[in-house]
Amino acid sequence: MIALLAWFASPLGRILSWIVGALAAAGVVAGVYFAWKDAIKAQATAEFNKKQLEQVVKDQQTMADQLAAIAKLREEGENELKTQLEAIDASTKKIEEWLNTPEAKAKDRDSSDILKEVIRMLSEGTKK
Repeated sequence: MIALLAWFASPLGRILSWIVGALAAAGVVAGVYFAWKDAIKAQATAEFNKKQLEQVVKDQQTMADQLAAIAKLREEGENELKTQLEAIDASTKKIEEWLNTPEAKAKDRDSSDILKEVIRMLSEGTKK
């Protein structure tokens, strides 16, 4: 043990001690530098992810607004089609009622059966 202490007291031992101390200090400094660099990288990644998330939320809101507008337009179109269908049903019903009147039956001919069948088929098609 004394020999080991004597060796560190020699000029070569002192130089080696300074080298080991310098390497240890360099290791600590490098460790602190890489930890700082990693923290900066993590912070930049977190900010990037936050901005991406904000953009996704904006895009989702825009999409929701567009879907609501499309649903409103679809509903208006459906209402318009229902109105047109009701008008067609009313006119078809008037034709059927007229065909069942005595005046129409008096004017009945063979070709009228074909027309009656066409009108019947059209009226069944609008009721579906």
